[in-house]
Amino acid sequence: MDRGPAREPEAANHSRQQRHHARVAVDADGRVLALEDEFYLDQGAYVRTHGARVLEMTISMLPGPYRIPAYRACGHFRLTNKTPAATYRAPGRYEGSFVRERLLDAVADRLGLDRIETRRRNLITRAEIAVQPAAQRFGTEIVYDSGDYALLLDKALARIGWTALQGELSRRRNAGELVGAGLAIFVDKGGLGPADGTRVSVDTTGAVELVTGGSNVGQGFAT
Repeated sequence: MDRGPAREPEAANHSRQQRHHARVAVDADGRVLALEDEFYLDQGAYVRTHGARVLEMTISMLPGPYRIPAYRACGHFRLTNKTPAATYRAPGRYEGSFVRERLLDAVADRLGLDRIETRRRNLITRAEIAVQPAAQRFGTEIVYDSGDYALLLDKALARIGWTALQGELSRRRNAGELVGAGLAIFVDKGGLGPADGTRVSVDTTGAVELVTGGSNVGQGFAT
């Protein structure tokens, strides 16, 4: 019986195992001057059809919403006896964000600064968004679009009740509980190419035909 082409075991994908050696240069006020990262991705037994997508996404997502004048990252594949890494549920976002936010925590701790204030000083401002340097992702030039990151941070802190929460956590720690609160800021990408075209035509009967391309990313056009 012909069973058709063999398929890879999608449920066995992994995507997260990376080891990073990152360092950040800051001034005395905790403002980032440069960020450098070299990391190793456990790719598993072989390189899948996604190629270096997980690795490249980690590099591209690591700077996040922060002003980083100088940035350099280098990723390495390592083949092991595990199932292969692939683009599993937002590849690169978690890995890059974890490294970046831990670095900012380390900066705050080293300089004796508040962790929120350290982030606030490094956020791209509303006025700076339009002039951020462009970068290439998968052959498409991308730029920071729009937003007010500092305002969003303030709204989130107010919604959480951050100041009151710190007091509550302090009382609980004094009572012997091991509790704390973490903070991380994240920016996602969207609208990357390559772009597709669309053709609209109207015939003499008044019927309209729309022809456009699309990419089935797994969920299926029918659903």
